[in-house]
Amino acid sequence: TISSISCAVGQSVRAGQTLIVLESKNERAAAAQAKAFTEQAEARLRKLRELTQSGSEQSLMKAQTSLDKARKHYSRIKELSAKGLVSQDHLTDALHNMTIMQSQLASAQFQAKASRGKGSDYALAEAALNHAQNSERVVREKLSHTIIKAESDGILISKNVEPGNQ
Repeated sequence: TISSISCAVGQSVRAGQTLIVLESKNERAAAAQAKAFTEQAEARLRKLRELTQSGSEQSLMKAQTSLDKARKHYSRIKELSAKGLVSQDHLTDALHNMTIMQSQLASAQFQAKASRGKGSDYALAEAALNHAQNSERVVREKLSHTIIKAESDGILISKNVEPGNQ
């Protein structure tokens, strides 16, 4: 649907001058939505770079420290158990605690790897950003087709074009 016409029949026009503007409500809404998706994807990638990576690296260091402490504690309890100074239950608890710390370290290692530059979280965030940017480009291209411009200098000769026509 024609929204507006910028020149009259017989009028001189310059290359690039807007001649007709088509209704573009839907295209403008789609462009705004595509821009919002791009901004959201950029924010996700920024969050991953700024927060998640450093947080997961800190969690990794904490898990490693906890495992080191659990190993030392288990070793100490094992020695005391061999001398008969602590119960078997104490030794079992220390071993169980060390196993839990090993599991937490493995989980922290996986999370840190996933959030690094080559990790899966990072790759997914980059792919989402690329998709959003490409979608935004496509929508903006469609929006640009709602403005018809003169290709060259000349005189407008077309008839039967009025606002509201399809």
